[in-house]
Amino acid sequence: MAIGYICGKKKLLTGESLAGISSLTVYIFLPAMLAYNIGKTELSSSELKDFLVMLLLSGLSLIVNMVFSYFWYKFRKIDAEDKKTLEFSSFINNNGFIGFPMALAFFGEQGVFYMVPTNITLGVGIWTYGVILMNRGKKGASFSFKALLTGILKLILNPNIIATILGLILCFGHIELPGALADILSGLGSIATPLAMIYLGASLASCNFLDLLKDKLALDSSLVRIVIAPAITLAAVYFLNITPIMKNILMLEMILPVAASMPMIIKALGGRDVLCARVVFLSTIISIVTMPLWLTLQEYLF
Repeated sequence: MAIGYICGKKKLLTGESLAGISSLTVYIFLPAMLAYNIGKTELSSSELKDFLVMLLLSGLSLIVNMVFSYFWYKFRKIDAEDKKTLEFSSFINNNGFIGFPMALAFFGEQGVFYMVPTNITLGVGIWTYGVILMNRGKKGASFSFKALLTGILKLILNPNIIATILGLILCFGHIELPGALADILSGLGSIATPLAMIYLGASLASCNFLDLLKDKLALDSSLVRIVIAPAITLAAVYFLNITPIMKNILMLEMILPVAASMPMIIKALGGRDVLCARVVFLSTIISIVTMPLWLTLQEYLF
C-alpha cells in the first residue's frame, strides 16, 4: 500500500494506469486466484458434507448482510452513486487477502478448508448481486425479457464466475491440472494481492488523511462492515447446531475489513472507487482493534 501511495504522489500512477491495473486484476489475476485456490481443494465424503453445509450457511449469512445493507442505506439522504458504493462495500470482506492467513494462523488447515466455501459465496455475490446493484438506477436500464437474458448471460460469462465454476469442477471432479498450467494459474493469482494493495495506496494518494478520518460516509460503511455485520452473524451463529470451528469461521469472515480489491471492482463497474478506497482504509485500521476483540469473544462463546 505504501508503494502505491508513493507512486500516486509522484504521479507514476495516474488515472489511466490505475484503470489498466484495475482491469488486469479484476479480469485476469483474481479469476486465476479463484480457479487455483478452489480447484486444489481435496474433499472426502464427510468433508464434502461439511463443505456444502458451510457453503449454504455462508451464502445465507451473505444474503442477510446484503438485505441489511440495502435497508441501512435505502432511506438515507445520500447521493445515489455514493449510496451504491457504500452499500456494496459494507458487505464484501477481505476474505482472500486476510481471511485465509488468519484462518490458518488461528484454526490450522481445517480452518482454511472451511474458508473456501465462504470465498466461493463471496465471489458469486460480488459478480451477481454486486453487478446488479452497481447498475441500479442507470439511464437506459430496461426490464424487458431480452434485457434480462442479456444481463444473465453477461454474469455467466464474467471471468470470475467462470473461474469459480472451473474451480468447483476441478474440486468435485478430483481433477488435477497439469503442472505447467497449475503454475501459471498460481503465478497469476499471486499477483492479485500486491497489485490490489498498490492500487489502494495510489487511490489514497489524493486524499487528506485528516479529512479521511472525518469522512462520515466512509466511517459509517466501515462500522457496518466490522461491527454491525459481525453482531448480526454472532446472534444467529450462536444458536446453530454446528461444530465450534464452523461457527468460528462463519464469524471470522464477518469480522474482516472491506476487501482491498473492492476499489478496483467498483471502478470496473462504474462506481466511485476513491470513496471505496477510503472505506477500505478506515475499516482496515479500525479492524486492528476490533478483530482481536471479536476473536476473544468467539473463543469464550464457542
